[in-house]
Amino acid sequence: MPMQKSKSSFDINKSLQTHSTDDTDYGQDFTRLPGGISGGIAQLIDAKIGVYKTGANTGKKFFRAAGVVVSPDTATEMVKTLDERGKVKVVSAKEVPVKGLQTSVMVPLCDTKKADGTVTTADEGVANMLNELRKLAGDEFTADITSEEDLLGKLEALKEAKPHFRFGTNAPDPTPQYPTPRVFERWYGAKGLEDYVSDNGQMVEDSTGSAAEPFNEFGVSEQSIEDLVAAADNNDEAGNRLTELALEAGVSQAQIDKAKSWSAVGELITKATGPAPSPEEEEAEEPEEEPAAKEEEEPWQPAVGDVYLYHPVDPKTKKPAKKAVEVEVLTVDKRKEIISAKNLDNPKVKYQGVKWTDLESASP
Repeated sequence: MPMQKSKSSFDINKSLQTHSTDDTDYGQDFTRLPGGISGGIAQLIDAKIGVYKTGANTGKKFFRAAGVVVSPDTATEMVKTLDERGKVKVVSAKEVPVKGLQTSVMVPLCDTKKADGTVTTADEGVANMLNELRKLAGDEFTADITSEEDLLGKLEALKEAKPHFRFGTNAPDPTPQYPTPRVFERWYGAKGLEDYVSDNGQMVEDSTGSAAEPFNEFGVSEQSIEDLVAAADNNDEAGNRLTELALEAGVSQAQIDKAKSWSAVGELITKATGPAPSPEEEEAEEPEEEPAAKEEEEPWQPAVGDVYLYHPVDPKTKKPAKKAVEVEVLTVDKRKEIISAKNLDNPKVKYQGVKWTDLESASP
């Protein structure tokens, strides 16, 4: 008996009518401010007290404030990396739009421990938060805050006022320990901008959108990590942000490189920022005395096209010349650890069988 085809009950016209006026969902924008912004101006859009959901400070409070960039319209995004000799090199430099992106500050309101073991106390955190508020609203703004209820009222008043303030960003050069350094954002306050008016008095639209809450101690929500993982295969910004978060959480670059997928990187972040063990659990754990194995570094080797200094052997004395010449590597024999090269001043002169150990860096 032939299979009978059922008539579809789907009515495309009805769906078109239902969804034609839906609000547009632009998705999560993972674009971040580049380093090197000086004299930027932003307008406050949020100030709140939140609670960590993941990480060592789960359940504890933090302060976070966010602003939307008013000026400049664009900034230079400079991407740097380390070459095979550990030297910093610029991969690209381009103008990118920054107006409408978010800048934010975040202050833990609990004891936090840095990588070097030093502790910032909750009291210091509260002092830092109040200082950020005074920078935005003046020296007297926090004078009458004596309770958390007072604080929350002040935050609401500050959000209502929407002050303009100055900010800047800084991105350190990459290092072997932090090959993908994060961008640091600094707020310099509203002093001098009390009468500042931007865009004919209209507030700049926030093109970033607020990240989902609650945040971990790195200022990123658990939902954001899931969104980054979902987007990373087709979105370089999302992949770069996942890499940054992993490095900030203490995951090594080698672990990131060995991860089979962005989902695996997300799991590394979640594991690294998971809840801290309770005192009872810490006592139950036996300390491991064996030192952690060091990651093996790949041995240095020259590459075709590299430029080095070389002291060619004098055919008469059979000794290396006192004056070095610049040479460009033509071929590399990894088994014998020798190269062939040409003299950059006189390309017709070539050198064969040069040992790697006879090469010197051409960098000043």
